[in-house]
Amino acid sequence: MHELALAQGIINTIVEISKQNSIKKVSLVEISVGQMSQIDVDVLKFWLKELSKGTPVEGADFRLSVEETKYRCRTCSHEWRWKDIEKDILRMFCGEEECDNPLHFIPELASVFIRCPKCGSPDFEIIGGTGVKIMRIVGGRD
Repeated sequence: MHELALAQGIINTIVEISKQNSIKKVSLVEISVGQMSQIDVDVLKFWLKELSKGTPVEGADFRLSVEETKYRCRTCSHEWRWKDIEKDILRMFCGEEECDNPLHFIPELASVFIRCPKCGSPDFEIIGGTGVKIMRIVGGRD
């Protein structure tokens, strides 16, 4: 249910940016959602529409896109994506049964369980696919 709190923060931010830029009516909001945050985009969009009622954002077109999680090895500079290692990580935690991604609940565990697929180093950085970003706001001043 963190989509509700996230949506409230996004609406508050858009309203504040609108005030700062004298935008009276927001028509479009583009939002990037990091894959690693595992936000339910449909639920987030529902709450954005609900919470925008009575604000300059009401009726805006919310366009949400999911940014793929990417990693870079600090040892060999190899880059890879979450989908390249997802099956192995889930198998480590869940065996052959289906389960939720445990790294969603405790992302700090990523450095314990993820290794560079090329050289095996545990020294990597996450270079994409985290957090939620407001990418663009379009509106009018009249």
